[in-house]
Amino acid sequence: MSDTLTNNKFASEVNALSDSNARKRLEMLFDGGNFNEIDRFLKNNGSECEVVAAYGEVNGMLVYAYAQSIDINKGAMGKVQASKIAHVYELATKTGAPVISVFDSVGAHVDEGAAALEAYGTLIKAAGNISGVVPQISVVAGPCIGSAAVLASLSDVVIMTNEAEFYITSPAFASAESELGTAKLAAKNGTAALVADNDKEALALAADLLGYLPSNNLSEPLFAEPVGPEGGNNIKAVVDAGSFFELSADYGKCIKTGFARINGASVGVVATDAEAADGYFCADGAKKAAKFVRFCDAFSIPVVTLVDSLGILAKEKCDLAGGVKSISVLTSAYSEATTAKIAVVTGNAIAGAYIAFVSSAAAPDMVYAWSDSVIGTLEPMTAVQLLYKERLEAGEDRKALEAEYASEVCSPFNAAAAGFVTDVIEPADTASKVSSALDALSSKRVSTLSKKHTNIPL
Repeated sequence: MSDTLTNNKFASEVNALSDSNARKRLEMLFDGGNFNEIDRFLKNNGSECEVVAAYGEVNGMLVYAYAQSIDINKGAMGKVQASKIAHVYELATKTGAPVISVFDSVGAHVDEGAAALEAYGTLIKAAGNISGVVPQISVVAGPCIGSAAVLASLSDVVIMTNEAEFYITSPAFASAESELGTAKLAAKNGTAALVADNDKEALALAADLLGYLPSNNLSEPLFAEPVGPEGGNNIKAVVDAGSFFELSADYGKCIKTGFARINGASVGVVATDAEAADGYFCADGAKKAAKFVRFCDAFSIPVVTLVDSLGILAKEKCDLAGGVKSISVLTSAYSEATTAKIAVVTGNAIAGAYIAFVSSAAAPDMVYAWSDSVIGTLEPMTAVQLLYKERLEAGEDRKALEAEYASEVCSPFNAAAAGFVTDVIEPADTASKVSSALDALSSKRVSTLSKKHTNIPL
C-alpha cells in the first residue's frame, strides 16, 4: 500500500510538470532528445519553477543547460529560479563541462524587489567566474531584457532567433523604424554572433559550435576526419573543405573570424578581407578579432591569421578614437595570447596591418608569406608619390613604378632575409606548411610575467 501511494505521488508530481517550450527546446539540443533534469521538482511559491535545468550529451559531449519557461509566470527571474540556474553553473564548474543557456523571459519578479536584482547579480557573478574555464553559449529565443541581457552577453557566443528581443532598456520609446532590440541590430553591432530563423536552427548552431571547442580550458577539442583544403585564396586555401564556421559575419566585415579545421584539428581563423573597406580593416573589425583571439586563447585553440590588408581604415576626426585604440586593443589581445599563433601574409601587409597581425607586437610563433606578397610601411601608390616624384614628373609610368617598389622594397624575401618571416611559400603549399607548424607547436608552453592581467585600451 505504501509503495502504491508513493508511486501515485510520484506520478502525480511528474504529471504536474508542464510541457513547456523550455523542455521542448532542451529536447532539440541534447542528443536523441534525452536529458536529465536538475532540481526538477523545485517550487516557487507552490508553482513550478520558471526554468528547466538539465545535463546530457551534445554530439557525445557532456553539457549542462538551462532554458527559461516564458509560459510559466512569463519566465520571470527571482531568487528561486536563480538558485536553480546557479546549481547548473556550480555543477559545470566541478565537472568542467560547457554551459548552454536559453533566454526567454519578460524580466524579474517585481514583487521580490531587491531580491530579484540580487538574483541576477548572483548569476552574473557565476557566469563571470567560469568565463574562460568552460565554454558558454547563450541562445536568445525570446525576450531577454535588462540584467538578463547582461548575463547572456557574458557568454562566449550569443545566438539569437529572428523573433527574439535583446535589449537593456525597452524599445517602447524608440521610433517605429528603429531596430532596437532586434536580431538584425544585434548582429550588426556585434552583440549576437549568429542569427537563426527558429529555435531548432539556433540550438543546432550551438551544437555545431561545440564541435570545435574543448569541454574546458584543460582539455582539447576532438579531432575530425581530415578532409583537405578546397584551394583558392585565403581561408579556402588553408582549412579543411567546408569546415569554416564563421562568427559575427555582419559586424566588422573587413575581418572574418571563425573556427575551422586543418588536417582535422580545430583552429581559430582571423582573416582580413581585401574586398571590404577598400582593402583596409576597420575599428569594428579589430575589436571583433581581439575578442575572438581572447576566446581562442582561453581554451588554447591555435590561431591562424591570414593577412591581406593596406592597414587601418582612417576616418576623419576619429583617427585616435577609432584607429589607434582599435589597433591597441587588437595587439594587446594577440600579444597576451599564449596559444599557438601562425600568421600568413597572403597579399598586402602594410603599416598597421603588419604591426597588428604579423610583427613582434602580435608575437606570432611562425610567419609565412606568399611569394608575391607585399610587406612595407606604405602602400606602393603612396610610396611612389613620395619617393619617386621626380621619376613621375619625368613621365615614367606610375603602375610600373608601383610594381618596382613592391618587388624591390616590399618583397617578402627582404623581410625573410631580415628574420621577420619564417618562410616564403607558394599559395599551393599553405595548407601543408600551416598543418606542419601546428604539429610542431602542439606542445607549446609559455611562462608569463607574474601579474593579474593586462589593462586593455577601451
